[in-house]
Amino acid sequence: MTGRRTFTSIVGGDPHTCALDSGLVAHCWGANWYGQLENGSTNWEASPAPLDVGAIALPASTTTSVSTPTSASTPTATSTPTTVVSPTYFPNTSPSSLATATGANSTIRRMQETNVRDTSFTIIWTTNAAVTGFLKWGVSGNEPGRVAYDPRGSLSVSTVHSVTVNDLQPSTPYAFDIVSGNTVFTNSGHHFDVTTGPTVPVTAPDLASGRVTLVSNKAPGGALVRLNASNSTSASATISSFVTASDSSVRVLDPGSFRTPDLSSSYPTSGDATLTIEAFEGIAFEANATVILSDALNSLPNLTLNVDEVLLANGWNLVSLQGSPIQPLSAEEVCVSLNRAQQGAAVELDRWEAGSWEGHVCGVPPNTYGLEPLRGYFIRVNRPVTWAYDADPIRVAGTRAVSVGWNVVGIATPVTPGLTVAHSCTSIDAK
Repeated sequence: MTGRRTFTSIVGGDPHTCALDSGLVAHCWGANWYGQLENGSTNWEASPAPLDVGAIALPASTTTSVSTPTSASTPTATSTPTTVVSPTYFPNTSPSSLATATGANSTIRRMQETNVRDTSFTIIWTTNAAVTGFLKWGVSGNEPGRVAYDPRGSLSVSTVHSVTVNDLQPSTPYAFDIVSGNTVFTNSGHHFDVTTGPTVPVTAPDLASGRVTLVSNKAPGGALVRLNASNSTSASATISSFVTASDSSVRVLDPGSFRTPDLSSSYPTSGDATLTIEAFEGIAFEANATVILSDALNSLPNLTLNVDEVLLANGWNLVSLQGSPIQPLSAEEVCVSLNRAQQGAAVELDRWEAGSWEGHVCGVPPNTYGLEPLRGYFIRVNRPVTWAYDADPIRVAGTRAVSVGWNVVGIATPVTPGLTVAHSCTSIDAK
């Protein structure tokens, strides 16, 4: 804080402060996640700043400029600079809808309430860029003042988000806002709402497991799994699970935990009920399956996301494509993708061609060659970054012609058991 000010009165918030000076000018500082400082931004203010009266939002009952979004369209912004555009979200029985909203540095999609119980609920969503994400929540009628974080930690950045709020009261309405990167989504200032269900008799656990993998058969850095049951007359409320690399791509769920849409009782898992399973990794990458629910009570179908991830360290990295790109993939497109994940990270891509290195400098037109499976490439970045590209699995063995001298080749996974360098030499000699 610079300079010295004299205040005649002061009041504290959570956690922000406002004070009135002798000229009856209000000054505020501190937390500003959803514009509570009324200064036209959502940035943290370290020093007292005069309150811009022109930026104060009118009460909801007198504001006429707010455009109420619908689940079928992208919401439009309000004219009040302190109110952030927010998406409507999936009703818990409508998995086919998409909820979308755009903020300062984050676009939210696939926002949905899941796992609504008597004492907890989970909110899931995806974002167009890797950002942090958490919830501000509280009992309806009060300003959301408590915080719930992603299970990977408050500083975790990702394109997939799942936050669970626990220790709630049964049959009680709650309000929440989503803080995604530097943007706060507040449902046009009205907050999102979710009501916990009543307490129902506890059923015996009925756990089933399955895998969610990348096309390279590796575990994703993070993936959302969403499940709905349905029969000829009704659908269940949605349940979800969050799969991370530390889970070795295995998801464990309890299909017996399904509830009816009004949350008042358990959903029947016998008869003609079917189970729809969807997995998301970011925005564009997904997989799904539909099975008879009774068949899934012991084992869930495995899902392969149409994406692969390559973890790159600072400096040079020798990589190969472990999946077959769905669309042609050029060297410059790799640069653009890397910079989208970490701005300014991409430096250069090199391949071994006709006995010498052929390089592409990111952002410079020459040599933007296409990348192929079963070839090796050197990628240089100036900071750690995860590169994701859309791909199909390589389902059949491939061959690669090698030239006299040095060659840089890649091997698709899963590698044949027992394959060694010696076996590779023997195979080449046999040709």
